[in-house]
Amino acid sequence: MIDDTVLNGIYRAYPRHVGSRTAKQAIDRALRRLMDGKEGPMSEGDAGEGLLRATQAFARSPAGRKGNFTPHPATWFNRSSYLDSPEEWHREESKNDSKQLAQAERNAEVFDRVLRGNRKTPETGGGDISRRLDTGQARLLAGHTKRLFGEGD
Repeated sequence: MIDDTVLNGIYRAYPRHVGSRTAKQAIDRALRRLMDGKEGPMSEGDAGEGLLRATQAFARSPAGRKGNFTPHPATWFNRSSYLDSPEEWHREESKNDSKQLAQAERNAEVFDRVLRGNRKTPETGGGDISRRLDTGQARLLAGHTKRLFGEGD
């Protein structure tokens, strides 16, 4: 069994502290992989020290400081992310990397056309969006859109 002080030190170095029992089990398995030759072979001391250094480097990186978007520790250790190139942890995501952002921008364009009266869109095959909305739905959509996109009250 791996020394608890090593497991706890590595767990504390990781930027998110959720699912501690599962995380420590994943750390234990990661250390074993490093020692048994699957990702090593190395001594227990070298494996613990190396995993701690990699964890600390990740915690200092932009990827380790993404709050809720940083992977849970069990996920990170189970997928052997400590072996990833540190450049990946420092890679800046471009605006286009976010699928959710891209979808939100497409939705904003459609909402904008609805509010401005230009209801013909490629998404509807050139049809009129308002035909799909009854008056109450259109009014509700306009109100939500104004609140979301700051267009008056």
